[in-house]
Amino acid sequence: GGEEANMDESAGVDILNEEGGAKKSYVDNDAIKTIAKKILSYQKRRARRDKYGRDKYGAESENAESTVVSDDSSMVSSMFDDDDEEEDFGENETRGTLAEEDVEVEEEDATPVPPPAEADFATALYCTGVFLVDHEEYEDSLPCFLAAQNVRREIFGWDHPSVGDALHMEGIVCATTGDHDRATLLLYDALRIRKIENNSLKVSATLRAMGDLHVAKREYLHAELFYDECLRDQKSNRGYNDKSLPDIMVDLARVKIKLGEHTEAMKYFDEALDVRTMTLGPEHPLTASLHYEIGQLAFQVGDCEHGERSLDNFIQLRKRKGQENDFLVGNAFFTLGTLYAAKKQKDSAKFYWTEALQIYHAIGLPDDHPCFVALQKKIKKAAEQNDDKNRRNLFGRKKSITAGSDMRSGSLHGSSSHG
Repeated sequence: GGEEANMDESAGVDILNEEGGAKKSYVDNDAIKTIAKKILSYQKRRARRDKYGRDKYGAESENAESTVVSDDSSMVSSMFDDDDEEEDFGENETRGTLAEEDVEVEEEDATPVPPPAEADFATALYCTGVFLVDHEEYEDSLPCFLAAQNVRREIFGWDHPSVGDALHMEGIVCATTGDHDRATLLLYDALRIRKIENNSLKVSATLRAMGDLHVAKREYLHAELFYDECLRDQKSNRGYNDKSLPDIMVDLARVKIKLGEHTEAMKYFDEALDVRTMTLGPEHPLTASLHYEIGQLAFQVGDCEHGERSLDNFIQLRKRKGQENDFLVGNAFFTLGTLYAAKKQKDSAKFYWTEALQIYHAIGLPDDHPCFVALQKKIKKAAEQNDDKNRRNLFGRKKSITAGSDMRSGSLHGSSSHG
């Protein structure tokens, strides 16, 4: 339903958005794992039911609906009342044979507990997987999504939207854990189903996930195609007031940089800055971070004035938020120092480099970090050049003083001989 779609969308963004905020926390990690094991244990019992017949679950009526419990509390109680042995997640999904013990049923006059509704069972699996993903238990979440797919395919068919949701989440997890080949297959299938459903929000989420996947695989041309389609879909269906729109623009701009299309990248960065300023405000941290990226790109393309203005805006915004001791702020000072060194403004360069060095020390950057090493070399070189300049000036002054003395001495000798 709608809640599940929201879960799917938010989970995808939390995993792959590098500027995302604090992680959501739902329940204790051990409790999450217990839930997953209980649900998967029920899946074994369900498989035994299919093997030995529904009568062992009390489903003897010809009307199957009369034996299905749709109440959530009944589903939960049936999953947690049994004291099942703990199962390894991977074995539950790959094992070809099942244990032959039957579910214990009381005496003949006892009323057997009916099975939970299959759709609710699949939703429980899916939600458990999302919980595990939010707690970065990626490997443990995979059997949940796979089992949810299997149940939903059995109930609704292979192209049902809920199957697409489970495929999307499994693809996200595979991409995160580095199984890129499987992630590609899963996300392509999820995209196919979501386009059939014609849900623009879900289509955009999968398009962006596929773009992220191709970036991870360094397939930038493919990533560009998916990000571009995602951006067009977002603009046409959700407009410019959507807060996630600039995130896609930034993704596309970064891919353009990888492809050497710097002018196009700057266009998307500037557009993203306008939208973030409008939707989040001019002093929001994500707005500030765009000033940094624009400034760095501007220096790459030789627009030093634009770069200086953007990096200075970034530094001031971070200072107003009390976030000046930040790696990116240090990099901004480093870049501005290099700019002033190129302009032969040595004092300004030394000021910015010193600021960068202090920030790197404050955040605990190791001495062998490339930025730290490069900065120390520049400061040392600038100091040596300054010493050379001072020595030349001192030598020049001494030389001029000596020449002046010689001239005065020659003048005195000349006048005496003339007399």
